[in-house]
Amino acid sequence: MMLALLAVLPSALNIPQTTPSETLEYAPVPPEDQTDVPPTGNFSSLGLGSSAGLATSESSDLEVPAGGEAGGRAIKTAGTKRCVGTPPRQTEDPLSPPCVAHFEGDNGGATYQGVTRDEIRVLIIVDGFSATGSYKGDEDAPQKKYYDLAEPAKEEDHSNTRYLRAWQQYFNARFQTYGRWVHFWAYYPGERGPEARRSEAADNYAKVKPFAVVWPHEAENILDYNEVMAEKGVLTFSGLSALRAALFREYPGISWGYLPSLEEHAVSFSAFVCEKVAGKPVEFSGNQGENGAPRKYGLIYSVDPSQAFAKEFVGLVRPKVAKCGVTFAIEREQQYSDATVDTRTGPEYAAEAMAAFQGEGVTTILWMFGFETNYSKSAAAINYRPEWILAGDGSSEGIWNGQAQDQSVWGGHAVSFTLHTKTLFGGVSPPCREAYLQVDPDIPRGTLDMAQACFYYDELRQLFTGIQVAGSRLNPQTMDKGYHAIPAVPSKDPTVPACYYGPGDYTCVKDGTLVWYDAEYQDENNANTPGCWRLADGGQRYIPRGWPAGNVLAQRRDTDPCNGWLGTLHIY
Repeated sequence: MMLALLAVLPSALNIPQTTPSETLEYAPVPPEDQTDVPPTGNFSSLGLGSSAGLATSESSDLEVPAGGEAGGRAIKTAGTKRCVGTPPRQTEDPLSPPCVAHFEGDNGGATYQGVTRDEIRVLIIVDGFSATGSYKGDEDAPQKKYYDLAEPAKEEDHSNTRYLRAWQQYFNARFQTYGRWVHFWAYYPGERGPEARRSEAADNYAKVKPFAVVWPHEAENILDYNEVMAEKGVLTFSGLSALRAALFREYPGISWGYLPSLEEHAVSFSAFVCEKVAGKPVEFSGNQGENGAPRKYGLIYSVDPSQAFAKEFVGLVRPKVAKCGVTFAIEREQQYSDATVDTRTGPEYAAEAMAAFQGEGVTTILWMFGFETNYSKSAAAINYRPEWILAGDGSSEGIWNGQAQDQSVWGGHAVSFTLHTKTLFGGVSPPCREAYLQVDPDIPRGTLDMAQACFYYDELRQLFTGIQVAGSRLNPQTMDKGYHAIPAVPSKDPTVPACYYGPGDYTCVKDGTLVWYDAEYQDENNANTPGCWRLADGGQRYIPRGWPAGNVLAQRRDTDPCNGWLGTLHIY
């Protein structure tokens, strides 16, 4: 995904109070007679109380009818869920909440807008899919069209409508929703200007009246859309990256993000630099005589208008890493960062920068956001192969972008901190793949379908986790308190992040991992093209102050797998 423009939404929100005197209830919460069974995962101490009618179960073979049939009208969500594992959790996903297998009783009825005794209305925005390469081939996405996903499927449906019907079935069947069926609507937007987005938000609200809107990918002017929805009290769940924390705090309990705020990202990257780089000798330079010597640092960062956040990111990181002794002998700004960079400027800026870095004796270049290939090509031209340490922006650490660099400069000399988890080829996470195949086992193989279907998974999992931990009286306050009751537990599984919410924080991901570029390694799924980012120590993830001892590549292994994240394809 490409990073979004940084913006801050104005004005505070007065949240409508449907039932202001109600008692807050939370789940998942093991009942008192189950306290000898330890919860699991990030939810290991989420046991603040219990809601009437809740029960846990260790059964792993409870068969549950779907909350909505993929090809037909909705049916009432079953009260009993098929939980799995020991101790039991809601689904096979390691980030799944502990099991609340059964609910029976009063759920409070219409506890908030878009919520009734029987239904929770959720709108999902499908944008950026005009040509998908799915089992249908390249498709033209509908424009300004609504799809009620409780209605039967039609042959002419866009492939993404199919994926979302399957997800509606899966999440309703597996997560505890307290007698309510979560009713999906899909909307394919039209124009993308700020006013068009605001107008569409008003129309979406009028037609659907959703409890929440899910926008899992990045596109132009999403923040204008989200502002309108937030002002109306509609919860928003975004896959946007690099947003300032102040944006979420403008609408506390209403605006939520899966990826970390810019501040959280800066904390995580700075911790990596201080714990694994600072005060340690050069380790993976390709320049003669440098390995084992003290590191001398240079800095590159993007000032492309589409990445205005990069300069702010540097401003957040610089004082943090200075405290552990990392200062920059020389800096250069990258003017452009996209597929047309070489058509807007010649390579002279990169040649000057690499000559200056080499002349200053820089051993280690920190590159904080941005992608282009002139730096590595210019470095190769003067036989300059320093250590490259990338902050990871979701694109630069992708397979395609690694392969576009000069391989003699990148291979063995480039590493990246990344927020991405360990994935299969195409960026498909194993938990997502397992989940989707439960409801759509006939999804065509050899196409991009699974990658596209999984595009929605993280934000939908985040939403349904929030619905479950809110308890039966669903509203922004109960969801907010439920999320913030999730304890800060590191991830032990490379395929999922550590996900929790600190005070005043409304984003999920709190950790990262290290990838190192191998120009020769052939990933078995990578279309016969060598070169990939390999996951150090198999992709083990670390929160700040949790990185293991040793230099950057101390945990590198010959068996480290390639990560399947592709990044954004840039063609020069």
